[in-house]
Amino acid sequence: MKEKFYVLCENIRSLENIGSIFRTADALAVNKLF
Repeated sequence: MKEKFYVLCENIRSLENIGSIFRTADALAVNKLF
C-alpha cells in the first residue's frame, strides 16, 4: 500500500511562492496540497 503525502501551506502572500510550491509538490509526488 502506497503512503499518502499531504502538504498544508499557510499564509502564502506571493504568486511566485505558489508556483514554486506547486512545482515542488509535483516533483515530490504530493497527493494533496492545502
